Amino acid sequence: MDTYPNEVRGLVHVTGTLTMQQTARVRGAVICESAVTCGGTNQIVHNPDLYENPPEGYVEPVVMRISPGSWCQVVD
Repeated sequence: MDTYPNEVRGLVHVTGTLTMQQTARVRGAVICESAVTCGGTNQIVHNPDLYENPPEGYVEPVVMRISPGSWCQVVD
């Protein structure tokens, strides 16, 4: 079990379950891929800047293209 300070700033992405106890505060956003349990007086303070400028890995993927002359076909 991990323990964090009273306030976390930024994007919190949880792949398992999330349990917030007592007085946790997140300034940013929370993404949880499973169940969330909250107890106490927790706060999630929305930061709209995360939508306009998302962290790396949370944006639309770059479309990769073959550069002409950078590949060749090999026959076994």
